[in-house]
Amino acid sequence: MKFKQLTNKSEKITRIKQKIFSDSIYIRKNTFNIIGCRVDIEKTKSLMRAMKKGCCECKIVFALKFKKQSYQLDPTEYTKVNEILELVEPQNIEEIKVLNGNSATELYGVNGKCGAVIMYSNNRKVKRTIENML
Repeated sequence: MKFKQLTNKSEKITRIKQKIFSDSIYIRKNTFNIIGCRVDIEKTKSLMRAMKKGCCECKIVFALKFKKQSYQLDPTEYTKVNEILELVEPQNIEEIKVLNGNSATELYGVNGKCGAVIMYSNNRKVKRTIENML
């Protein structure tokens, strides 16, 4: 909700970068299996309070999308996310879309259950740099 209220592209990109790295990982055991969860822990909260308050069965998907290629920005799954995020600057991003509900799950399946934030870029230099990194 706070993200949607931001109007400046630079502020949105800064918040996206913060959110990607502020998520913490912990494992919660339910009756059927073990679920990996990410919970945003604010400075004033303890881990236990954040776990109780947070929805622990999904997380927001962050992606950088070019015309035909898309890169998910999850530092726990992809080791080069730090380097990719250094290239994400307001002048390299044309549009930022927030997807909720069915539109997010159509693109990302179960991973998109909590929504997705997609940054669109047409910058060929950034795309080539990312391709060379990977």
